[in-house]
Amino acid sequence: MDYKLGKCNRLNLGCGNDYREGWDNADLYAKKADLRFDFEKAPYPIKDNTYDHIHCSQVLEHLRCPEVAMMEIYRILKPGGTAEIMVPHYTTSGDWNFRHKSHFSTAAIYDFIQGHEAQNEAAIKCGGAFKLISASKKMRVLHIDVESRYLDFIPIWSSIRWVIGKY
Repeated sequence: MDYKLGKCNRLNLGCGNDYREGWDNADLYAKKADLRFDFEKAPYPIKDNTYDHIHCSQVLEHLRCPEVAMMEIYRILKPGGTAEIMVPHYTTSGDWNFRHKSHFSTAAIYDFIQGHEAQNEAAIKCGGAFKLISASKKMRVLHIDVESRYLDFIPIWSSIRWVIGKY
């Protein structure tokens, strides 16, 4: 296959071990990636308005400045395109490990949504031009061991998924 970057219309941003055939796969550390670059340094080596769909799963929490990635997602996403973004919810124990630099609540994406008052410079630069298509949370129950008995009564959100579109 004569693979040419940007011919796929779909980007797997932060592919890790999830290399997707028929997609452009970007990652800095993955064993197999079509494009390697630091997601915290803009601009990404991708032309404006390149992709119809961007998949970004379990990436933003590893960045000190996830707003840089959001601005770049906005820049490289075609008008009318969608981006699917998944991050761990800050209440899950898996979110608080040494490799995670940022933490997210369900409201975290709203700075970048059209019609919402932006709270940071990066979101203001994006102009709040994303529209929220869907938002969902995955819940799990926290297991606590008290005197050799498991108590399953504390529900926590384990991950957040947003689908956003570019106007």
